[in-house]
Amino acid sequence: MNTFTLAYKMNNPVVFFAKVGDKREIDISVYLSGTFTCAVTDEKIWNDIRLPESLLKKGFEAHLVMPAYETGKKLAMPEELKDHAGEILEAAAESVSEVWERSGIRLVGLTVDDVGISPGDKAMLDEMQRRYAVETVSRRDIPPVEKIMGQVFPSEIPQIQVVSPAAVKNMKSVFDYRENMKPSAEATWVCGCGNENTGKFCTECGSPRDWICVCGQKNSGRFCTGCGKKRT
Repeated sequence: MNTFTLAYKMNNPVVFFAKVGDKREIDISVYLSGTFTCAVTDEKIWNDIRLPESLLKKGFEAHLVMPAYETGKKLAMPEELKDHAGEILEAAAESVSEVWERSGIRLVGLTVDDVGISPGDKAMLDEMQRRYAVETVSRRDIPPVEKIMGQVFPSEIPQIQVVSPAAVKNMKSVFDYRENMKPSAEATWVCGCGNENTGKFCTECGSPRDWICVCGQKNSGRFCTGCGKKRT
């Protein structure tokens, strides 16, 4: 079967909804270029008509827009159209078959060598991708709420012990007991002569008041007879 291949470069753009992130979509214009191959199905008809290459290209490009658009709706980025030339070919061949069969030819091959984007749309797409990348990194750097709360209120911090009223009362009793154990300057004492006194010396015979040292020795002078400690 006789075949021939022609190069094409679309002048009319294909609308493509590029995805940025999971849900964002922007409407951009793309232009496909590559080659398409035709097979001569009827030599006699083809030799009699012999359509000019420019007319073939123009007709092919017109029939290529809708198949490219339908295929692009399933894709995320325009560059992916290169890998789906087979799907575009199948739909385009069906679109042009009625016209080209009457001319003795049939579309049998297609390549998408380049997917161009208008400069304005390319700048817009690049900017949206840049912003999305920055937002994604920012969200990734922020730790989850559970981690933040764990840092502010770490579980390792000892819990404050709540003291019960009974424990407070018990501690007060111990404090009062210790205070009562301290010798009082006003406490009364009985001298060896039988006289009751409140001061440091007996008012009857002048003998000094006895005192108990920390070592347990009972004394009456300024120094302990057991350990030598001075009376305080």
